[in-house]
Amino acid sequence: MSKKPLFFYGWIILALSFMAMALAYGARNSFSIFYSWMPYLYAIFFGLGIGINGPILGAALADMFYGKNFGSINGLILLGFGLGGIVGPWFGGFVFDATKSYFVALITAILVICVSCIFLWIAAPRKIRKLN
Repeated sequence: MSKKPLFFYGWIILALSFMAMALAYGARNSFSIFYSWMPYLYAIFFGLGIGINGPILGAALADMFYGKNFGSINGLILLGFGLGGIVGPWFGGFVFDATKSYFVALITAILVICVSCIFLWIAAPRKIRKLN
């Protein structure tokens, strides 16, 4: 199996972890039996998603954007991760202060991850590059 599908599936698993967290958050008052195991499900999916994405990110980027501009592209991608790490917690805190709920922030995170999966799918090469 190539690295690109593993990277893509990592994003899918990460999105599923956020969905599990949103379900746990929504079900915490309605169904107490669900709330007890949903954070564990979130932790499993989150760990799998981050564990898959971490080591494969550089390899997938090298396969998709090889050449003399790879360093710039890799830096730009990592800058995007950094900006998300800066803006995400601030946005979550702002949403919680405004609504006293994390639901909107969680749904926003799920949508952003799904959009990134779509962009990755669009950016993926359509032909297999032969190595020398």
